[in-house]
Amino acid sequence: MRAFHRSGKKVLIIGKLPLPIGGVRIHVQRLIQDLDKRGYTDFIFHDLDRNPFWKVFTETGKYGAVHLHTSNPWFQLAMSLYCQFLQVPLIITYHSNIGRYNFTRNMAESMSVVIADIPIVQNKESLIKTKKLNAKVILMSTFIPPVYINPLNDVIRQQILDLKKQYRYLFCTNAWNVTFDTQGREIYGISELMDCISLNNQSVLIISDPSGNYQRYIKKLRTTLPVNVFWISESHDFWNILEHSHAFVRNTITDGTSLSIQEALRCDTVVFALDSVSRSPACHLYHDLRCFDLEKELEIILKRPVKAAQKPFFSGTVDDLIKLYKRCIDQI
Repeated sequence: MRAFHRSGKKVLIIGKLPLPIGGVRIHVQRLIQDLDKRGYTDFIFHDLDRNPFWKVFTETGKYGAVHLHTSNPWFQLAMSLYCQFLQVPLIITYHSNIGRYNFTRNMAESMSVVIADIPIVQNKESLIKTKKLNAKVILMSTFIPPVYINPLNDVIRQQILDLKKQYRYLFCTNAWNVTFDTQGREIYGISELMDCISLNNQSVLIISDPSGNYQRYIKKLRTTLPVNVFWISESHDFWNILEHSHAFVRNTITDGTSLSIQEALRCDTVVFALDSVSRSPACHLYHDLRCFDLEKELEIILKRPVKAAQKPFFSGTVDDLIKLYKRCIDQI
């Protein structure tokens, strides 16, 4: 039994909503929308963007359990310590690959894993690392199908249709922001991907860059850009881009479960991915993009006999989370 008795037996979900970008934010948005659609009322959402930072600590003790969505290791550690003090069950979803930060941030992340009631990780590599720290860790995909899909605006839609007439193959990729690892390498590998696609004159690369930050970063580095690269630097739903594309390329040097890969597979879009972490068996992996001919590989895949469409298996993420919520609340 927990030492603190709370009047409410609801789950406090902590995170941020898309503005308009970010894989973590999109997951949180879809989780909230799915719970609402089901009529599940045993939760309250605390938006970190709309509330003062300190307020989350004054609210935590009122609820039966907490589910935290953040990629900030210090906040993960602070919440795990605070929830332990209040004896409130804490679920933390680690959306990034475990151990991707520098020494001090990795230490904070590891400590939060130890303290949290239920850590949730995204891939086998992270599971192996965290299992040594907390036996209650769970491997669970963050993929939740969109409840609502906003259509592309007419201008972008027409531009993509024109590209389909001009080029034989449409590749796409995305990045929520320009981010770098501890060695200064681009995490999303967009520059390398642009160099690769510039050698394929039958193909065009559509880069989903809703913040516009990546395009500005690239323009500062380069005086000329490949003619077969098309940027979308405004708010849009990436699902629409996947439905228009032949292939999605995930050139990330670190990753969680990758929401975009799951979406691409659901759209029956070919997925090429760097083998930096474990990937879905449906992905086509490469080790070095400089030694990998995207256009040639896509041609081989598309020439294979067409099979009946088989959607990849996705576990019921929201169903599993609701079970976790009930289990945590029942501990009170």
